[in-house]
Amino acid sequence: MKKLLTTLLIFTAPLFLHAQTLSFNGIDINPGKNHSSPSAIVIANGNMFFAATTATHGRELWMSDGTATGTKEVLDIYADTTSSNPQTLVEYNNKVYFFAKDNTHGYELWVSDGTATGTQLVKDINQGSGDGKGCAFSPKMIVFNGKLLLEANDGVNGCELWISDGTTAGTQLLKDINPGINKSDIEEMTIASGKLYFTANDGLHGKELWATDGTTTGTQIVKDINIGGAAFPSYLMAVNGKLCFIANDGTYGWELWVSDGSPTGTVMVKDINPGPNQGGYKVLATAGNTIYLLADDGQHGKELWTSDGTAAGTNMLIDINPTGGASIENLLPFNGKLYFDAYDGSTHGSEPWISDGTAAGTRMLKDIVPGYYPSEPQKFYSYKNNVYFIAFTNSFAMYQLYITDGTEAGTILVSPVSPPQQSALGIATGNGFITYNSSMYFTAWFDDKGVELWSITDNSPFPNTITKQNTNQPAITLYPNPANHNFTIKTTTAFKTGSVTLTDVTGRVVKNEKLYNNEQTIYLQGISPGIYIADVWLDDKRSTQKLVIE
Repeated sequence: MKKLLTTLLIFTAPLFLHAQTLSFNGIDINPGKNHSSPSAIVIANGNMFFAATTATHGRELWMSDGTATGTKEVLDIYADTTSSNPQTLVEYNNKVYFFAKDNTHGYELWVSDGTATGTQLVKDINQGSGDGKGCAFSPKMIVFNGKLLLEANDGVNGCELWISDGTTAGTQLLKDINPGINKSDIEEMTIASGKLYFTANDGLHGKELWATDGTTTGTQIVKDINIGGAAFPSYLMAVNGKLCFIANDGTYGWELWVSDGSPTGTVMVKDINPGPNQGGYKVLATAGNTIYLLADDGQHGKELWTSDGTAAGTNMLIDINPTGGASIENLLPFNGKLYFDAYDGSTHGSEPWISDGTAAGTRMLKDIVPGYYPSEPQKFYSYKNNVYFIAFTNSFAMYQLYITDGTEAGTILVSPVSPPQQSALGIATGNGFITYNSSMYFTAWFDDKGVELWSITDNSPFPNTITKQNTNQPAITLYPNPANHNFTIKTTTAFKTGSVTLTDVTGRVVKNEKLYNNEQTIYLQGISPGIYIADVWLDDKRSTQKLVIE
């Protein structure tokens, strides 16, 4: 690999909030006003991996330990200034797998351990210059039952479901769902109750709900929901050991459905808007046994609804906009509260709202842009004991970063206070947030720095968070403990998003991995024997346990 010429700069500024001092740090990967636009950040083998752009090499694979000296290009996969454009980065067995193209091949499956020599093509799925990544603009890939499940195209069978163990020989077509060169159009990969659910078209039933256990024979259509048509299941999410989603059966229109993976157990929950009218619009989030969705009963417009998976337990939470619909797009359950955006139809535009799950406890959090104009809050994310989100402000005419403790007074614009960073923080809205080594990372744009990698570190402990979470701990079992090559996390708690972070006695994060199943094995390659803290998060629930590695 030719010498990397890009200069890395790091700059900091203090922030003062609620008598706490937050450190605000940025790494200028593409110096000056040029954008490096980091994206697809994933944590693997103790580092952050992401795609970033420089003038010398184009868009390539980068890694960082959060410091300027520890931020570097892994490999110039497509030589010179042409971009390999890494996409869909996924952590698997302490390595990062992704799709990229080089000087010889089209978009194919690659792997990296963070070194140049350890960054290699896994398999040329579509021989030659053809793209093996599948038909979607953003390739589909997920870890399930110890394997990678992905959509790929070998040029013969069309875009279909593939499986990989990370090796060339172990990367194979799992099932040709839509036979021949036709594509099955796989979308919405979601893990629930030991199965991987997705939507696909087999050429006979239209776009319907499918599931796989990771075997060819175990990859089947769950139910032909819209007989003679297509149900187009969407917004798939796991809840209480089942799958919930929005679908159209051709008779009742788009409504809320649940599935236990069987044809008879795949049923419409409720005809929210009676008849063929659309009642269900979007599953916003799940927490515990509750589904939060955007729905319209034909009388109140699109409002916030809750469901326990039964018709009787599916009801509108509150009519936020009595003259129309609240048009909710984003929702985050955290610490027993719901954070979301809503439009009340009166003198306020779309603003941040908060709810305790009751109508009486649902209110606008803050009118960030006073009057009718909206602040359009989005990308709600919990870090330590607060929630962060981005919102539009009149003052700077761009999206800014906000922090809230759940009170109006505690909903504050986060902005550096020291020169030369006097322009406001503009979030690159194509990306969200990620927590790594006790800091929250994201991409942001200062007028004089371009879109770069930034972080906020709250150096205070978790006094309130730990107290609250300990009263709402998920049922978690770690075994074996002591562990050797791997250990398993088992829970009976239903969850939408989960993660486990292993920290050594010095506070260094040695592993961070997403959780998809109620019983998932975590591999420990490269981790030294010792005592570690396993910090497990399931939605807004937290469990911290000691893990001994021998």
